[in-house]
Amino acid sequence: MFIRETNRSIKWLGIRRNMRIVDVGCGVGLHSIAFAEMGYEVLGLDFSKEMLKEAKQNERRRFGAAKIHFVLASAKYLPVKTMIFDAA
Repeated sequence: MFIRETNRSIKWLGIRRNMRIVDVGCGVGLHSIAFAEMGYEVLGLDFSKEMLKEAKQNERRRFGAAKIHFVLASAKYLPVKTMIFDAA
């Protein structure tokens, strides 16, 4: 669904295989899911419980199990102590 747009992001950001991606403002998780389908480790962040609930439902529909880490968080206060991601 979002593969074409995700491929453009990968090229534009210079993302390589085995990189870890944080999807800030992931909403219902469509880009997070597209990145996960391509084999990336993904952390999806959003400040809306409702959006994250739908993102988790979308993830289960696509993969049947949890493959993406979805976290309730504001883009202003990211819940990571160190820079452990390669792209955002």
